[in-house]
Amino acid sequence: MMSSGTDPTGGVTYRPGSSLGQFTARAAVVAVITFVSAWLISDLVIEKIDDIVDRRLRALDRRVETMFSGNMSAKAFWTVLERELERAADPKNDLPPEKKQKIVSDIRAASNKWRPFLADALSAISGVDAPQPAK
Repeated sequence: MMSSGTDPTGGVTYRPGSSLGQFTARAAVVAVITFVSAWLISDLVIEKIDDIVDRRLRALDRRVETMFSGNMSAKAFWTVLERELERAADPKNDLPPEKKQKIVSDIRAASNKWRPFLADALSAISGVDAPQPAK
């Protein structure tokens, strides 16, 4: 039987009966460090996302404000709207059918890939179970 003391191979001290206590203490320290680290990292990530969203909203607000500022009269607004509608409706500005089909196909593929994730995220946020997508 090994007695308390120094291990001849490297100075490791063995104390009978203390392994469970040491393990519990170390596990608690690791758990606390993990929890605090996850909390700090999630706080930083949320803050970064909040900053990105704020910048995007401010940029969008500036764009809308310039579009509808007091500098544009109602007549000018309707003139621009009419011109843009005519441009959008002009067949020479239309995309080729192959390009349209590829875009629609890409949108379907992307939405099929992200739909389960977004449904789960919405369910987690709202607290309501998301309906299962039809296969």
